[in-house]
Amino acid sequence: MGEAIGYITSEVRPVLEQQRGSLGTLLLIDPEAGAMRFESFWASNGALADSEDMIIASVREAAPRAGGKVTRERYEVQVFERDAPLRGGQGVRVTPMKVVPSKLANVEDAVAWYGDTVVPQLADTGGFRAALLYVDWASGTVISTIVWQDPDALATSRSAARAGEIAAAAALGGVIGASAEYRLVYGSARAA
Repeated sequence: MGEAIGYITSEVRPVLEQQRGSLGTLLLIDPEAGAMRFESFWASNGALADSEDMIIASVREAAPRAGGKVTRERYEVQVFERDAPLRGGQGVRVTPMKVVPSKLANVEDAVAWYGDTVVPQLADTGGFRAALLYVDWASGTVISTIVWQDPDALATSRSAARAGEIAAAAALGGVIGASAEYRLVYGSARAA
């Protein structure tokens, strides 16, 4: 995994972040599970499409270095709230939620509610740094990503994060999937 992290950090990140329309990248790892999550953010679908071949080739080059495989997903960022800059070593909780197609019409209202209600509650929790909410409209998948100042703050805030996830799932009419916890290697993502 170390070789893949080095490659993504020194080779992939600088090239992608210099592309027109780039809004930065995130690299998350869970060494115990052997999991790595690389995310790139784009100002528009067009900017993503212009860089997609480069993204795919770069990440596919990194995967064998970690002994893994690549799964590609596309999401629209609906909520991006950041109280402090993202930096290496922060704890991150990623929770998927699945919304049945008949409830997708509720997602926009639920996203606004999440930004207006859940994010301020999380922000009042010690160690909160950022909250992101992504939506894949085609599959009905919603992903909540919460960043804490360090893994200890993440651990002590699990109940607050879980309460927010449960409330969001109820508002979305969705089902919560298994949460994963990561360490942020670096994060340069920014809102449009």
